[in-house]
Amino acid sequence: MPQELEDLGVSFVLQMGFACDVCRRNFLRKADLERHMLTHTGDRPHTCPHCNFACNRSSNLYRHIRSTHPSFMVLHPSHIDPTIGPPLPTPGHRHLQSS
Repeated sequence: MPQELEDLGVSFVLQMGFACDVCRRNFLRKADLERHMLTHTGDRPHTCPHCNFACNRSSNLYRHIRSTHPSFMVLHPSHIDPTIGPPLPTPGHRHLQSS
């Protein structure tokens, strides 16, 4: 590791992170390690509803649908993959409640 990085404490940060047991790659956040582990397990939990494409990240599925099936695009990726979460309300739109 270059001395400049060691002076900044990067080696300390890497030692305190989360290491992959398979390839020893280090991550600062546990969630990043968990996502990385999908590359070793081969899990592809995100599947395209329009073809047999499957991937390990929801962002890759969104990109696939946007580029391969543009006629099926909707306003928010949560309509494609429910694990992303609901869309946030846009400013100026208020939901009216009936009394």
